[in-house]
Amino acid sequence: MESHLSHPSLKPLARELAALPCSLGPVRLVGIDGHAGSGKSTFAARLAEALGGAPVLHLDDVASHEELFGWEERLRSQVLEPLAGGRPAHWAPYDWVERRFGPERVLEPAPVLLVEGVGAG
Repeated sequence: MESHLSHPSLKPLARELAALPCSLGPVRLVGIDGHAGSGKSTFAARLAEALGGAPVLHLDDVASHEELFGWEERLRSQVLEPLAGGRPAHWAPYDWVERRFGPERVLEPAPVLLVEGVGAG
């Protein structure tokens, strides 16, 4: 089991991010980008915890077999535009095993939203 002492605290970064002006309506949007297998999901989970439970949107849930990198419009219309207007986002994560979009989820506007995945930048 990994000790919490094996990685630096993300509390200072979390405080810095929480103090930034909002970038998407009432939301501070933070992109976590990097190569496959680089630790983006792990970092996002730790940062979300340091932010007091900030939501994390995984771009793997927005992409699909048909649109590995053509998901920008879906992200914009289903998530970014509603949140920018202070409204909940309604989106359906992609099921990579079933090869179809699953049940709809609701993402409420939050002070900070972490968007994690290749292309998040």
